[in-house]
Parts: sequence; structure tokens; C-alpha cells
Amino acid sequence: MKLVIRLAVLAGILFMVWRFAVPVYAEWRIRSALTETGMSEKGADCTARRIARRLSPPQLANLQALDGEKERLGDWVNAVEQIDDREVIVVATTSLALCSTGLAR
Repeated sequence: MKLVIRLAVLAGILFMVWRFAVPVYAEWRIRSALTETGMSEKGADCTARRIARRLSPPQLANLQALDGEKERLGDWVNAVEQIDDREVIVVATTSLALCSTGLAR
């Protein structure tokens, strides 16, 4: 019985990490990537927060898998468009547009 309880607790902990820690880490990575392309801190923070809140952990993992240097914001958008998930593309590009124009906070 103790083994079942331990496994249940472990499963609960893993779920909490997956559900909450992955988006926080992804937000940090997205923010860093966007500021490296020259986007303002405010715009990068807004965009990263919107993307991390709207996408699931597997979708965020797809974003994290983007390879290569992105010197300009356009390079980042082009890389996102290579992902074979329409929702990721829509969320990333609309968040980028809304935050960079100041229409979203």
C-alpha cells in the first residue's frame, strides 16, 4: 500500500512540474530569444507571457526545439512558421504583433 501512495505522490509532483514549471521556463527562454533579436524588454516580456499562457507544454516544447541563431525578429517568425502546428503559429505571431505594437500588455 505504501508503494501505491508513493507512486501517486510522485505522479502528482511530476504533473505539477509539467503543468507549472514548463511554462515558466518556456516564458524565460522565449523572452531571452526575443530580446536577443533586438525586441524591447517590454515587448519581449509581453509576448513571452502571452505565448507561455496560451500554449500547452508539448507545444511549448516544439517552440523550444527551434534551432539556429535568430538575429532579427523576422528570423524568429520564420522559424516559428516551420512548426507543423497551426495554433502555435497563430498564438506566436498574434502575440508578437499585439505586443510589439503596444495593443497588448
